[in-house]
Amino acid sequence: MGKPAARVGDMHVCPKTNPGPVPHVGGPIAVGSSNVIIGGMPAARVGDMAVCIGPPDKASSGSSTVLINGKPAARMGDSSGHGGKIVVGYPTVLIGDSGGSGGGGAAASPAGGGSSPANNSSPQSTSAKQTPKEKLPQKPQSLPECEERIAQAKDEIAACRAEGKPLPQSPYTTADKKRIVEEGLDEKYIVRIVETKYAGDDGSIGNPHAEVKTYWTTTFTQLEHADSDAKLICDAVGIDHKPDSEYTMLLIDQEAAAETGDMVSFIPTSKNLSNFARQALKDEFKGKEHLVGIVMSPEYSEYYEFAVNDAKEQELNLWNPKDFESYTADMDESTKEILKIRQDMNNKLGANKHFLGNGLTKDLASSSRATPFGDIDLNREYGVAEVFTHDKNPKTLGKLEQDDHILKRIPLS
Repeated sequence: MGKPAARVGDMHVCPKTNPGPVPHVGGPIAVGSSNVIIGGMPAARVGDMAVCIGPPDKASSGSSTVLINGKPAARMGDSSGHGGKIVVGYPTVLIGDSGGSGGGGAAASPAGGGSSPANNSSPQSTSAKQTPKEKLPQKPQSLPECEERIAQAKDEIAACRAEGKPLPQSPYTTADKKRIVEEGLDEKYIVRIVETKYAGDDGSIGNPHAEVKTYWTTTFTQLEHADSDAKLICDAVGIDHKPDSEYTMLLIDQEAAAETGDMVSFIPTSKNLSNFARQALKDEFKGKEHLVGIVMSPEYSEYYEFAVNDAKEQELNLWNPKDFESYTADMDESTKEILKIRQDMNNKLGANKHFLGNGLTKDLASSSRATPFGDIDLNREYGVAEVFTHDKNPKTLGKLEQDDHILKRIPLS
């Protein structure tokens, strides 16, 4: 399978580093072959110019076997001269390379597993080293034990702040989190953070706005160092903290919840979440199933992050249908359709702009400017390993806490 063909008007995104001003984001491809039309727009090639903040950018890589007017065809996922990538392409025209297994297929697919190397040749950082399992926090065995440990963490954070010391950090290295993704989460107690206005007795663990009840959680031991500090926890799990909102922690006995409910849980990589969406949202995505993997790819994730931020600067929220229509008014139908599918993955399943696709969350407290989409890089810092759950038979929070005794609500400070 090849990569979607790039055309005039398709977006590229640059790293938020030099060359160019910081931050440095890209714009649309501005030049193409007027005699080769794909989806109503001129096809882009290596060397064709793209609008950029600062000096113009150019497509710098493309297909090794498909030439357009003598130059390699540019595609979604191909690089630009400033070190960025083309992040939008025409989904029904796929352009491949030679050398792939099985004959003429491409060497890479846009819906694949990632764009960042899992390892590199630089010296290993502390985050790249695995911690012996016996030295990691012991897994709690009861809800009262969880509450006691949260209280202890709260005291430790208060003491650090009083003495001007650094706050406690997660005991899990990136290598430890990668191991969790590979082996699966095996703790009895998991944690979810919700706005308090959704945490009443009639609320549910899952997204209150979605018909398909799903939720994102992580293990207790990955978050207990943040105690009940809402900002620290939101940063760790990749949720934008709202200073004017109040938050509640849901402590969940996931083993008991699985026994009493009809649930499906998995590590939310791009591939796993795309496969789930094609089944759970098959009516919404009928005839567009092939686009789901594309919009969850690392390349398109870079564009989606840019689009959400760009809309926000225009005081638009892509969650709002009217705002979405306003933002996409000047887009061609193909580009608009792809963005709509990606927004549906956010609205209906909760895959927000920070979704990395590798099973880990983005650490919003990290000093890193660029979002690490794609494969886990052991020399980078991440948030937590997370789990995605589809609850086919959701119960109210009141029933889960007061009747089933498998959940505890804890207000966050």
